[in-house]
Amino acid sequence: KGWPYMGRFMDFMERKSNGKHYFAENSFTDINPHAGFGDWLSIGKKTSPDLLATMYYGYSAALMSEMARAIGKEQDARRYNTIYQKVQEAIQKHYAKEDGQLRANEAAYGDGKGYVHDGKGFTGHSQTSYANAVYMKVVPEAMQAKAGEYLAELIRQNNGSMTIGFLGSKQLLPALSQAGHSDLAYRLFLSKKFPSWGFEVDKGATTIWERWDSVNEKGGFTGNGSMNSFSHYAFGAVCEWMFEYAAGIQSQAPGFTTLRIRPEIASEGLNYLKATYETPQGLVRSSWKKNGSTLTMDVTVPVNTTAEIYVPATRQDQVRMNGAPLRPAAGVAIKGLQNGYLVLGTGSGSYRFTTQLP
Repeated sequence: KGWPYMGRFMDFMERKSNGKHYFAENSFTDINPHAGFGDWLSIGKKTSPDLLATMYYGYSAALMSEMARAIGKEQDARRYNTIYQKVQEAIQKHYAKEDGQLRANEAAYGDGKGYVHDGKGFTGHSQTSYANAVYMKVVPEAMQAKAGEYLAELIRQNNGSMTIGFLGSKQLLPALSQAGHSDLAYRLFLSKKFPSWGFEVDKGATTIWERWDSVNEKGGFTGNGSMNSFSHYAFGAVCEWMFEYAAGIQSQAPGFTTLRIRPEIASEGLNYLKATYETPQGLVRSSWKKNGSTLTMDVTVPVNTTAEIYVPATRQDQVRMNGAPLRPAAGVAIKGLQNGYLVLGTGSGSYRFTTQLP
């Protein structure tokens, strides 16, 4: 029943963009505050809300195409995929330099009056921009790797700290892992300096705050309790990265009937991790533990489920399964080496793998 209304939203987005498939700077001055809240509660320079709106337009089109295909609406699937591709091209044309760096015309925003964050400082070259570009794949494929490098570079230039607000929190760590920077993702995840999740824990938090500085570095409340929730959803979106990348549990088919277990192993700061997830087929478990250079992985695949399990290795003879040298066995296929992992195909069951880290 929701499909027609979802379509009407997409029609509105196309009309709002005047058929150009992007929103130029100041496209949403007809609402108050202009362009909505944007990357709410970010730190430092502000990400152009019009660039972010364009990215969400493309991402929505990609999701609509995927959903249409799932319910047999092939014509809609093709139409929305075409819109998605046009948004990618429009972002590259309007918001990107030749070197792939994202930009926004800061002068177009003037003094920022009417926007939720007053003052100058709107940019396209921000952690939030690149995190969304990589996570949503809303820039052309040729630009995605460069976007990942700009993201990592901006974090390093900021002394290894985040500047993201609400619209960058879900995407940041997955984007870093997708771009091959899981070491940097772990550094942010484990950091205790402001702003970070660890900073909140150090200040006594047992739930995620609305603001990075709901309690400031001196231990006092920010804003005298005004707009200062201590149990808020947005920055808690980091949980997705914990399951899908740190533990490596990734669904590859509807209903989790096919899994990929591909954990990103922390190079430092963390030696043990365990995650469980209840799927329609049953409990999935993924855990890893480092002891010196030895890594032990425990994986449980539920019934009526197949999995590809990625074990860190550069040679097949590095890996042992259930205490014995790895050999083809009933229900286990050796699929070969891939980007620093040995890939194994399995059915349901519990497996223990040991391997040697570099």
